[in-house]
Parts: sequence; structure tokens; C-alpha cells
Amino acid sequence: MKKLLNYAILSVMVLGTAMTSCKKDSNNGGGSVSAGSLTPGQSIVKANISGAHSTSYESTTIMSQATKAGNLIMLTSVKQPALPDLTVDQFIIYLPADIQTGTFKTTDITAAGGGIFTFAHTASAGGTAKGWQADPDGETVFNFTITKATATEIEGTFTGEMSNDNDNTKVSATGSFAGKFQ
Repeated sequence: MKKLLNYAILSVMVLGTAMTSCKKDSNNGGGSVSAGSLTPGQSIVKANISGAHSTSYESTTIMSQATKAGNLIMLTSVKQPALPDLTVDQFIIYLPADIQTGTFKTTDITAAGGGIFTFAHTASAGGTAKGWQADPDGETVFNFTITKATATEIEGTFTGEMSNDNDNTKVSATGSFAGKFQ
């Protein structure tokens, strides 16, 4: 019985350490981000979200990734789960691998898998995620600017509405992103 209690206490300590030791990037809320401080394969997204779900989003770099493969760039970022209910927020950005610096609307990029911005929120551990997407067909307005595009890094900003077709809710998102590819 004493061993069981010791294992239980040890498990709680390990879980507590794991949940609190992930360090967020040093950039602060809603401002610009840079790929310069990232290691290859990492991404970061900062955004202010309002509407059907509201949050000040800042991804945790250790839980995020940047991939450039074939004709596609994919940035996946996760905000560290919040205790005690383990809510999870996630941003996924798809862009064409050959994108250049400039300002775009999601409707400007018609290549397969290009110019897609999605945000998902899960309210509790094991819960169902609810997601919103910048509409590539133009029913909502979503603009983004690529400020840096090299063979190994991408940086940019975004602003606009994202919608959920299942319940017709919308969120507004304004933020920035960066990724460094492997």
C-alpha cells in the first residue's frame, strides 16, 4: 500500500512538472513573431481571437512544427493546455511552398492546399474540437501578408473572419506567424 501511495505521489509530481515546464516563446501577446529564434522544424503563432470563442493565443514552440514539402508549407501550432480542464487551442496554416512576400486574400491563392488558415478550440480533455476556417471561397474576408519567405523561413501577419459551417458561427483573428523549416 505504501508503494502504491508513493507511485501515486510520484505520478502527480511528474505530471505537474510536465504541464508547467513547457516554456512559451519570449515574444509577448498579439505582437509580431520572428523565425530567427526558432529551431528548424518549429513554428509560432500569436493572435487575438474574438467572437464565438475569444482568447489571446500564443502557441508553445515545443508543441508546434513547421514543414515544407513538395508544393506546400504547413505550420501547426498548439497553445499549451490550460489547467485544470486542459483546454486546447490550435492554429494550422497551409501556404503554397513558392509563395513570395506580399499581401493576399485567401481567395487569391487557388493552388491545392494553399492559403488556408484554421483555428480549433477544445474545451476540455477528451472533448470535441470546434473549428473555424478562413473561407477560401470568399464568403468571409481574410487577408494575410507574407513579410519574409526564404528557402528555410517564413513570417507573416493575418487579419479577418473565420467561419464554422456547421453552426454558422464566426471568429475574428488578428495575429502573426513564423516558421523555420527542417
